[in-house]
Amino acid sequence: MKVITRSESIFFSVFLMLLLAVAISVKAQETVRWYNPYSEVLPDGSSNSFLFCESCSSNAENGLPELTFYRSIDAPVASVTLTQCVFEPLTTSESDVIKNMDKTMLPSEPKIRYETVFDQGKPMLRVSFIPLRLNPANGKPEKLKSYNIEVTHDFSRQLDTISAQVYASSSVLSSGDWYKVSVAETGVYQLTYADLSAMGMQLNGLASSKIRVHGFGGGMLPERAGAQRYDDLPEIAVKVVDGGDGRFDAGDYVLFYARGPEKWTFNGQTGLFEHQAHLYDDKAYYFVTAGDQNGLRVQEFPQPTSAPAATVSSYNWYKAVQPNQTNLIKSGKEWFGDVFDVVTSRDYDFSGFRPVPSAPLTIRLSAVARSVQSSSFTLKAGGKTLNMYVSPIVTDFNTAYAKIATETFVVDQPDFSSGFNLKYNKSTGSAIGWLNYIEANTLAQLDFKGGQTGFRHSGMQGVVEYRISDVTVPFMLWDVTDPLRAGQLSVSASGGESSFRALADTLREYIMFDDQSYLKPVFVEKVPNQNLHGLSTYSMVIVTHPDFAEEATRLATFHAQRDNLDVLVVQQQAIYNEFSSGAQDISAIRDFIRMLWIRNQGSQKPRFLLLFGDASYDPKDRMDANTNFIPTYQSPESLHPVTSYATDDFFGCIDDNEGGLSSDVPDIGIGRLPVQTPAEAKMAVDKIVYYSTPSEKVQGDWRNVIAFVADDGDGNSHMQQADMLANMIDTTHRSYNVDKIFFDAYNQISTPGGQRIPDASAALNQRMDKGALIVNYTGHGGEVGWAHERVLEVADINSWTNYDRMPVFMTATCEFSRYDDPKMQSAGELVFLNPNGGGIALFTTARPTFGTPNFTLARSFYNIAFDPVNGEMPHLGDLIRLAKLSAGADNNSKKFVLLGDPAMKMAYPAYNVKTLELNGRSVTEVTDTLKALSEITISGIITDSDGSKVSDFNGVVIPVVYDKENQIVTFGTEASSPFVFSLRRNIIYKGKAEVVNGEFTFSFIVPRDIAYQFGKGKISYYATDGTMDAAGYYSQVVVGGFSDRQIEDFSGPEVDLFMNDTKFKRGGFTDQNPVLLAFVEDLSGINTIGNGIGHDIVAILDNETDSPFILNDFYQSDLSTYRSGVISFPFHNLAQGPHTLKLKVWDVNNNSSEVTTEFVVASSEGLTLGRFDAWPNPMKDKITLEIEHNQAGQELIAQLDIYTLSGNRAASLNRRIFAEGFRTTSFEWDGRGSDGHLLSSGFYIGRLKITTLSGLSSEKSVKIVIAH
Repeated sequence: MKVITRSESIFFSVFLMLLLAVAISVKAQETVRWYNPYSEVLPDGSSNSFLFCESCSSNAENGLPELTFYRSIDAPVASVTLTQCVFEPLTTSESDVIKNMDKTMLPSEPKIRYETVFDQGKPMLRVSFIPLRLNPANGKPEKLKSYNIEVTHDFSRQLDTISAQVYASSSVLSSGDWYKVSVAETGVYQLTYADLSAMGMQLNGLASSKIRVHGFGGGMLPERAGAQRYDDLPEIAVKVVDGGDGRFDAGDYVLFYARGPEKWTFNGQTGLFEHQAHLYDDKAYYFVTAGDQNGLRVQEFPQPTSAPAATVSSYNWYKAVQPNQTNLIKSGKEWFGDVFDVVTSRDYDFSGFRPVPSAPLTIRLSAVARSVQSSSFTLKAGGKTLNMYVSPIVTDFNTAYAKIATETFVVDQPDFSSGFNLKYNKSTGSAIGWLNYIEANTLAQLDFKGGQTGFRHSGMQGVVEYRISDVTVPFMLWDVTDPLRAGQLSVSASGGESSFRALADTLREYIMFDDQSYLKPVFVEKVPNQNLHGLSTYSMVIVTHPDFAEEATRLATFHAQRDNLDVLVVQQQAIYNEFSSGAQDISAIRDFIRMLWIRNQGSQKPRFLLLFGDASYDPKDRMDANTNFIPTYQSPESLHPVTSYATDDFFGCIDDNEGGLSSDVPDIGIGRLPVQTPAEAKMAVDKIVYYSTPSEKVQGDWRNVIAFVADDGDGNSHMQQADMLANMIDTTHRSYNVDKIFFDAYNQISTPGGQRIPDASAALNQRMDKGALIVNYTGHGGEVGWAHERVLEVADINSWTNYDRMPVFMTATCEFSRYDDPKMQSAGELVFLNPNGGGIALFTTARPTFGTPNFTLARSFYNIAFDPVNGEMPHLGDLIRLAKLSAGADNNSKKFVLLGDPAMKMAYPAYNVKTLELNGRSVTEVTDTLKALSEITISGIITDSDGSKVSDFNGVVIPVVYDKENQIVTFGTEASSPFVFSLRRNIIYKGKAEVVNGEFTFSFIVPRDIAYQFGKGKISYYATDGTMDAAGYYSQVVVGGFSDRQIEDFSGPEVDLFMNDTKFKRGGFTDQNPVLLAFVEDLSGINTIGNGIGHDIVAILDNETDSPFILNDFYQSDLSTYRSGVISFPFHNLAQGPHTLKLKVWDVNNNSSEVTTEFVVASSEGLTLGRFDAWPNPMKDKITLEIEHNQAGQELIAQLDIYTLSGNRAASLNRRIFAEGFRTTSFEWDGRGSDGHLLSSGFYIGRLKITTLSGLSSEKSVKIVIAH
C-alpha cells in the first residue's frame, strides 16, 4: 500500500484496518503525538531540520509534516472533516525549525486531502493533512494536539475495485520443444535450416508452416503494477523462405523482426525520441518452436489509394551513447562510463545517416563530475561548441559523491562533418568526470544503399507518401508499428527512387533491409517445458537460484508440514521466460506474484515471498565474482549514499500503480536469504529448521529476553529511543525481561586505533552467549559493525556460538546489512550466515537511515510483534509488512529489509505460567515479603490462552526471581549529559523445578545481600516439556527487609571447576573460546544478587584483577533444589598459551570459596598431544586410557601398542574416534594380548599413536601396571 499510517490509534490501528471487513461511518477523537525535530543531510552537505509527529512524513514541497492515516471503507466517501481541533504553541526547538519559513504557507485550519487507495486489493480511505495552523488571533504557528474525524459515506454509489487482469490459463512453453535465442539490437533476423538444426530441432519432413517464433523485446517491463504489458510469450509474424514447396529443407530460412533491449519512446511534449537502456539485461530473447499449429506469417499490408496529404523524404533519426561501466556509490540504478581523468577528451561516432540540410540537431547531454569546485563539460557537435556546468561537491560525510548535470541543446544549421567530441574541463587536479549519455535527434534523408534502416516520421496525419531516394540495391520494406505483426509493403521504384503510401493514424515504424544484411540471433538453450501460468493457489512463493533449488525445496517441505502452507518453489529464469520474454527483469518477478494474487481473489493469496539467494547492485555481471543470484530493486538516486537505496519491497507492491514509488508498501511479507553457495544455503535452511523445531536444546529462558542495545553521543537520542522501546515492552508485555546494553554506561578507553568500550563489547557478546528472543540496536553502524568505538565487529560476530539461542535482530542503524555488495559480505549478512549461531533473522538496514523515522518504524514493530493476528502470532513476513504499513511509507523504510525467512515465526511460547501461591498463601491475597535470609516457597501452574490448567504438561520450569529495579547513571561521554535509566538486573534466585501435570513448586533462600528498602520485584518463568513451552511473570511480589530467621551455615560453597567438560584435568588443552564449567553446592544456596560489595560470582583470568568476569547471570540451580547448581560461562578469543583461572563463589549467607585451575589454549594447526593418562593404574580387570589433544571436533585414528619392559609387543589395538572435546577416551583395554589371553601381572608400556585424517601424527607413552 502506498501509505503512512498511525500505529498509536486504537480505532485506526493497523489491525482493524486489515481485519475489519466493513467500516462504519463514525466520529473518533484522536491525539497527535509529537517528537523532537530531526535533521537530514542534503546532497550539498547542508542539513535541514523537520517537525515530526507520529504517522507523519515531511512534505517534499515545503518541508512541513504531513499526517496520514488510513481506514477500511465499504462505500464511496462523500466527505471527510476535522472537528473539535485543539492546538498548542510550538516548543522552542520546533519554532526554530520554521523560523525562516513563509508563514503564509500555513492555513488558519488544517486542510484535508483524501482519496480511495488499495491495500492487498482492499479499498482504503487515505486522509492527509498538515497538522499545523497559523493562529488567526495572534498570527503565531501552532501544532494540532487532538481532533475529531468525521467521515460521511455515499452508499448510493459503488466503490471502484482493483483492475482484474486476465492471464493466459497455460503458457505456450507447457508443451512442445522450445529453443531460446538472443538478440542484441533491433532489426530483422534470419534463422537458417542449418541454424535450427544446430540447435537440435528435428527438421526432417517439417512443414514450413509449422515453424513459430514467440517473444518480445523492446526494453524493460513497466515498473508500475497494472500498466500495459504482454502476457506470456506472444507469437510474432515471421516470413519463411522455403522455395515454395511447403517443406523446410536445407537452404531454407526464417525471417523475423526482433526488438533489442534498448527502448526508444516518443515524447509528445518535446517532439523528441528518448532512449532507455535496459538495466538488467544486454539482450532480448525469442523462442522458436515447431509443432502441430500453423504459425503467424508476415502478410502483405494494403496501401491507401487516395491522394497523399503529405509527401515525406526524411525521417526522425536518433542515436544514443551510454557506456554503463561504473556505479559510483555501489547503489542505485545509474551506471556511468568513459572516465574523464587522465584522458579528458573523447570522440563519439554519430555517423551513419545523411542529414537533412538546415534541420536542427537536438542533443541531450548528461554527465557527472566529482570536483570541489564548479567544473564543466564542453561538447563539440554539429559544428558548434556547447558548454555544460556541473556543481561542486561537498566533502562532508554522507554527502553526494558526485554531481550530475543534464542539458538539452538545439543546434541550428548543424555541420556533421567533424563528429562529436566531449571534453571535461577540470577545475582542480583531483577533479574527475564520467559520461552518463549523449542522445541525438535530427531529421535524416530517407535513402537506402544497403543494410538495414529503421525509420519513422512524427507529426504526420492522413495519407502520407514516403519517398526513398538513392536506392542502389533491392530491398524489402516491413511495417513494424506492431512489432508482433510485421507486415510487408510493396514499393514503387523508378529511377533510383522508391515510394509507398501509408495512413498515418499513429506514429508508424518501418524497416527496410536487403538480403545481405540479415542479423543473426545467438542460440541460448533448449528450454524445458514449464507452465507457471497454469499455477493457482499458493500461500508462499520461494524464488530461488538453481544453485540453491535443492535447499529451497527442503525449506518448502518443512513449511508445508509444519505450518500447513502451500509453498511453490520456482527458479527465477522460469519466471523471466514467461513474464519478460526470457530477459532478466525484476518486474517479471513482481508480475508473477501479482498474477497469483489476482487469480486467487476469492481464495488463498500469496502471503509470503522468499528470495533465496544473494543480490548485487550490479545486475549485469560487470563485476568479477558477482552475487546477482536474485536481483533487487535499486533506487533512481545513484550519487547520494543517503538518499539512494536498495529494497526488496518492490516485489510485493502489487496493487495498481504501485512500484518504484516512495509511497509503496508491500502487500505481502518478503524476506531474503543472502546465500552465495550451496553450503551456505544448506546452513541457512538447517538454522531455520533447527530454530523452528521444538527441542530441549533450543527451548530455554533466553526466549523471555529482549535486549536493547544503544549507542552513545548525539545528545543521548539513541539511548532515549531505546529506553522508550524498552519501556513499551516492560509495561505492555511483561512476560518478557528487558536487558539494556547502553554504551555510555560503560567506561571508554583510548587506544591507538581510537576510542573503545571493551566492557560494552563483552556485555554484548555475553548477551549473545546467553541468547535473547530479540536483540535491538539503535545507533551508528556500518557494513563492518556497530558504533564509532567498534563495540561490535566482524570478529565478534564470527566468534558467536549460540546455535541453540539465536535471536532475531532489529537494527535501526546505517547499512549494517548491505546485502548487495559483491565485494564484501556485510556484518549483518555475517550475523545470519554464522554457521555456529549468530542471528536467525534480521529486520535490518541496507543503507544509511535517519534516527527519528527509524524509531517510528521500531515502535510499530513492537506494537505488532507480540499480539496475535487473525488468531495466531505473526510470522516475520507479516510483522515486517504490518510494521512498515503502520509506520508509514517513505524511502527511509525502504532501506529496511528482512534477511530471513518471512514464513518463520519468532519463538513465541504457546502457553502461560501463572503464580498461585507464595509460602502457602494465594497471590490474590496479601503475600509474604521476600526478606533477606527468608525461605520462600512458590507454586504455580501452566495455563492455556483461556486460563485453564494444561494438565498434560510435564517438564521443567525455570523461575528467575528478580530484586527491585536499579537506577543506572551513564558517564555522559561525547559532549552528552549523563543519562539515567532503570534496569532489573539483580537475580535473587534462578533454578529449575519439575512440572507435573501442569503444576510446580520451588523453594529458595533469599540472599543476605538484597537491597533492604521495600519495593516490587518480579518473578519470571519459562517452562518446557520438550515440545511445547510457556512463559509468564508475577510482578506483585515485594522484596526488602531482613528476616529474623538465622542460618547455621558458616562454610563456603563446594566448587568443582573444569574447562569445557568434566573430562578436563588441570593444565589441559582448550581452544580459544573455552567454557568455564563449575559445579557448586551449598547448604543455603548460592548468592547471585550482586548488591553486596565483593559478593559476586567472580572469575579472574591470568591474575588480571582489574578485569574481573561477573558470573551472577551464568549460574542456575539444579532441578528441584536451591542447594546446588552449575556455572557455565564462555570465554572468547583467548590468546594461545598457558592461562590461570580463579573462581570465587559466595553463598546466600555471604560465606565464600575460591578455587583455581590452569589450562593451555592450543592452536588447532598441526597435531599436539598433551597428557596421556591411564586409570585405574594398577589395573585389575580394565583400564581406561585418555589423551589430551588440540583436535576437538575432528575424527582421529588411534593405535595403541602394549609393550613389555623388554620391548616385545604384547598387544595392539586400532580404532577411529570422534573427538568431541580436547580430552578423549582413546581405549578401554581389558588386559588381553594379541592372542586373546590375559597378560600376566607386571609392568608394561602403552604407546599411543594419534593420526588425523589429513595424515598428521604424534605419539605418547604411559606406564601400565597389571595386578591380577
